Amino acid sequence: MPTLTLHPDPNPEANSVDGWTAYDAGSPVDWEVMRAAAGGGHGDDGGTPAANGSVGIMMAESWTQFANMTRSIYLFHSADIAGKRIRVTSASFSVVCFYCAYLNKQANFLPTLALVGSTPVSNTDLANGDYARLGTTLLSDSTPSTDDFLTASEAVPITVTFALNAAGKAAIEAAALSGGGVIKLGLREGTYDLTGVEPTLYPIQFVKFSAYYSGSVETGYEPSLAITYEEYVGPETVPSRVRGRLVILKLGLSPITYYSTHDVRHPSWFTRGKVAQWGTLSRGIPRVPGSPVTADLNVRLSEFD
Repeated sequence: MPTLTLHPDPNPEANSVDGWTAYDAGSPVDWEVMRAAAGGGHGDDGGTPAANGSVGIMMAESWTQFANMTRSIYLFHSADIAGKRIRVTSASFSVVCFYCAYLNKQANFLPTLALVGSTPVSNTDLANGDYARLGTTLLSDSTPSTDDFLTASEAVPITVTFALNAAGKAAIEAAALSGGGVIKLGLREGTYDLTGVEPTLYPIQFVKFSAYYSGSVETGYEPSLAITYEEYVGPETVPSRVRGRLVILKLGLSPITYYSTHDVRHPSWFTRGKVAQWGTLSRGIPRVPGSPVTADLNVRLSEFD
């Protein structure tokens, strides 16, 4: 199966971008104001993360409000999959952490990292408003604790890897087919920012997780997305009028037209003269003899001899 390893473009960007977006209140604000804000800062030039890290939450000096929060956006582009129907068999996203720290951490403050989707306005440039354009659907079941990265340093960085779940794989497949091959991911804090649950306040308590962006250091430390996939090959079909069955010579995920002389409710698919799989058409069946119906057959090539 083909395998891709992708990285965001370093500055100046041609097809993809990565960087941070942040909301810095300037003066203390309530939790929901900070979480739902339109944004107030960003960086995508390959430099260092924001003062509050790639992902971070900082509380104000008061006992009642918050100061700032940071999220990160990562875009990946591949011309190899653009416009194609693919099935992702495995995928993983990685960043390299070089600093992670707390200040005034209390026992009930338990931040994590969450991989989500993102929808920045531009594929090659971030804006302040992109702070509000990260999703809340987990694209990986892994939500590691920031405790795990407290020993990270520039001398001894730690690679943080997220295996993509079904939603993450589906996002890649959709980006390939109709998104121009641009896959849009993001990192945000998972225990509080992702869920909306307000953390218990403590004066100037914060978490800061900092990871390299493309162009900020030498090759090998940039964010990466590794994808293993198979490409569906468009079927060559022979409309059959024998017992209302459709003979498929080469099966893939692609629209086909099925002609039947019967009201067939359980068509069978054949390879080399034997029934390889039973199933029903995904978008309906012909109700009138001889009338066509178009369907997508989502069946893996590996299921056939």
